Amino acid sequence: ACPMITREEMLKATNQPQMTIDLVEELEGKIMKFFEMEWGTGKAQIVWITSGQGSDYPSTVEARWPGISHQEMARLDFYRGALADDPGNACLAIVFRLMKTFAGWINYGKDLNVVQAANVMEALLGASYAAVKGNRNLHPQHGYIYTDPPSYWLRLKEIWWAFQKLGFGPKVQEELENVAY
Repeated sequence: ACPMITREEMLKATNQPQMTIDLVEELEGKIMKFFEMEWGTGKAQIVWITSGQGSDYPSTVEARWPGISHQEMARLDFYRGALADDPGNACLAIVFRLMKTFAGWINYGKDLNVVQAANVMEALLGASYAAVKGNRNLHPQHGYIYTDPPSYWLRLKEIWWAFQKLGFGPKVQEELENVAY
């Protein structure tokens, strides 16, 4: 099981003063809403279409996550913002461990070390950022992502907005399609 981390420890370890347990719980709720399926068996997936050459890309042309390794999908985070937007593995692992339901589900109840936990978070950060940017941050040579089922695209965007509330960047202005009328 994940070690108990207090709010004070989290704030001390992250330099993200606006982070709160409530916002982490909101993020976890958005993530779990994305991965739930409303029919049959299985789970929603993020699909990254690339050249499949490995290195900065997955080693398969159609990378489905969950499915491929967390490390391969985490490469999506290479295309999110600048170095200053990366809070580091320790911060990402802390947020991951605070999301106990998701942390237990994504790796079938097995504990993840700091790097593995950060890879999961980077996969979510990179994918949700690409979603709100409409894949514009992924130049043609970096491929594109979509969700399976396609109707979950807006749910993936909701994950980014929850990350942004926690102080993750770069800051993105909410697009008109996400504004309630």
